Amino acid sequence: MEKEIEILLSASQLGTADQCERKWGFTYLDGIRSPSTDSQKLGTTVHSHAEEWLGEGPPPPITKAGEIFRQG
Repeated sequence: MEKEIEILLSASQLGTADQCERKWGFTYLDGIRSPSTDSQKLGTTVHSHAEEWLGEGPPPPITKAGEIFRQG
């Protein structure tokens, strides 16, 4: 009897593998990541504001990320 192996992949992983299987391996198996773009850094900050909002309330809209979060 063969043991079943469960593999979980995200949509972004499938997209990366579709582009280039070697890139997928470098990224998801070896942990080699490309530097974040400015837009990705902003998105990460907006997500951080969302997480903080759950415990501390909404962030002040004095930053670009804070204003984006408040609009969402």
